[in-house]
Amino acid sequence: MQENTDITKKIMDRINSYPEGEIFYIQKFLDLGDYDSIKAILARLESSGLIRRMVRGVYEKPVYNSMLGELVEPNPQKVAKALAEKNGWMIAPSGETALNYLGISTQVPNTWEFISSGPSREYELKNAKLIFTHREDREFAALSPKTIMAVQALRAIGQERITEEMIANFAAHFDQAEREKMLAEGNNLPLWIYNCLKEIASVDAVNGSRDKNDA
Repeated sequence: MQENTDITKKIMDRINSYPEGEIFYIQKFLDLGDYDSIKAILARLESSGLIRRMVRGVYEKPVYNSMLGELVEPNPQKVAKALAEKNGWMIAPSGETALNYLGISTQVPNTWEFISSGPSREYELKNAKLIFTHREDREFAALSPKTIMAVQALRAIGQERITEEMIANFAAHFDQAEREKMLAEGNNLPLWIYNCLKEIASVDAVNGSRDKNDA
């Protein structure tokens, strides 16, 4: 009994060290005790309202809004990242979520989409839905996270809807080194995507226009 009390105190000390809104999972505490003990302790802490369960095995140190007198809804992006870390998946935003990450779309989605090296799965949060769609490892292996995000955002827009204004908007969200890296990594991508990356890389970072040498 004393051992369990000691573990609970150590877990609470660790959680108290986290910032509000931190997402964590059972495996984060396995250095303090066995899986079943940690799971039971976290379940008790949830019942007492000290932590909040997101999905099975994943919890949040809740954020309380004193002005509204209620808890702030969890950040879906943080939950997705924690699920990926917990399960050993590589993930990247896709569809409208990729546009949102880049700031190209200002619409806050209710459904957050990701490609994943893990199985296709869906999770329901109180304020959002997470969708992970399986993709082969090769879609991740040769590309950096920024390149993957750009590619997924371009696919979300579609080849026929890409405009020069959109290209300039894309370029504004990456520095020159990132744009050059995307181009270097894009040789094996579909030709229309590679051509978009080429245009993005040629945009003048100062005035948002394409480099005259590439026009």
